[in-house]
Amino acid sequence: MSGRKKGVPKYVEAYNQILKLISEGMYAEGSKLPTENELSEELNISRMTLRQSLALLKEDGIIETKQGSGNYVRKAVGRQNAGLEEIGNVIEKVCTEKISDVEYQMTLAPSTEYTQKIFKRKTPVVVEIHRSFCDENKNPVAHSFSMILTDILDEYALDLNHPETIEKFLENSFKMQGHRVHLEMKITQQKQLGKEHSLKSETSYFLLVIEGIYDVKGRLILHNKYYIPIENANIVINWYIK
Repeated sequence: MSGRKKGVPKYVEAYNQILKLISEGMYAEGSKLPTENELSEELNISRMTLRQSLALLKEDGIIETKQGSGNYVRKAVGRQNAGLEEIGNVIEKVCTEKISDVEYQMTLAPSTEYTQKIFKRKTPVVVEIHRSFCDENKNPVAHSFSMILTDILDEYALDLNHPETIEKFLENSFKMQGHRVHLEMKITQQKQLGKEHSLKSETSYFLLVIEGIYDVKGRLILHNKYYIPIENANIVINWYIK
């Protein structure tokens, strides 16, 4: 390791060295980094200093930690890739894990004051849908809870006896011409998701994305709440200055 520049903290210098190795192709996109012991020995720094460097690399979206496996170089998100500034599938845009399967659970429930407050209108029954977004090993890596009022079932040709019509509606509602999408994001701590839906998080903290789909008349027709473990969440917003 070359002499440290005056005034530059060790962890910052280590950050730059690791970033340089990644940029030069020593560690390719998707590849696993050496263990902390190996890296600290290679860079001639303490593990505590190395962990500061790794934390910054994770914060900047350059690497990611996979529980029980190690640190990996993340795939680059180029400027050409649209982030949340354009309407699209929330899970595809925010969740860093690859989704291989989606499991659905649909039920009918009586409308409540909460439902009426959300939709700003009354209906006796609401369709509730839970979706588990799973990786290739069938492990849930994200979860969503959706509500549809029964007053729009006929309007959008949704048939409870044919769940595939509702599944298609959920997957494509944001594409409907003239419709508006409202997003709200916050961090929440949820322990019940692991117990009820097998969605695990290292910290029990999740990125919660609340999505409302409005029709051309301004009516809320679909209310979605997406839960993504904070370690699997990445938000990209591109600002283009003309």
